[in-house]
Amino acid sequence: MLRQGLRQVLKGLGDVTLLEAATCTRCLEVAQQHDDVDLVILDYVLPDAPNGEALDQLAMQRPQLPVVVLSGYLNEPLLTTAKVRGAAAVLSKNTFSNELLTTIAQLVGAQPSLTSSKPPKPTTPNYHRKTMPHLTRRQLEVLDWVIQGKTNKEIAKLIGVSDETIKNHISAIFKSLGVSSRTEAAIQASYWGLVLPKT
Repeated sequence: MLRQGLRQVLKGLGDVTLLEAATCTRCLEVAQQHDDVDLVILDYVLPDAPNGEALDQLAMQRPQLPVVVLSGYLNEPLLTTAKVRGAAAVLSKNTFSNELLTTIAQLVGAQPSLTSSKPPKPTTPNYHRKTMPHLTRRQLEVLDWVIQGKTNKEIAKLIGVSDETIKNHISAIFKSLGVSSRTEAAIQASYWGLVLPKT
């Protein structure tokens, strides 16, 4: 889900080609196969590299390639360690989309096409909450469709309710997650591992 959220964010950079990898091994393969890659956005914790080892391996394989590290939990030791290991920037997974776009644009020399000239809305109290937000089963279902890029009208048709009902669900979801956009909701959903309960 984090990658889905990032795809939405990176649309703000305009015409870019995105290559994805779910593991450190695959990331290294992609970086080796595509020598024109401009930047890597790397989750600090990967299934086959749970302690940031991917940074070390990327630094050895492509020392000049900028790497932006995303982490669900940031503290001073992690920031320092990631920088020492070669990270060009270290950001929280809670980072607002405009901040992420600006950081990436600075590293690759691009000009972000932000959706609004207004600054990001201030962080709400829930945005850095320490406990998992509670969503109802219906809200989780709506959130899943949102992450997949469905519009309110499409979700309403899929579920069999009115557009207004979906709008209300999404407002409640945003409030619970402490976010103000679908992209931020996707990132928060990934951070908390929010998935629809199995029946």
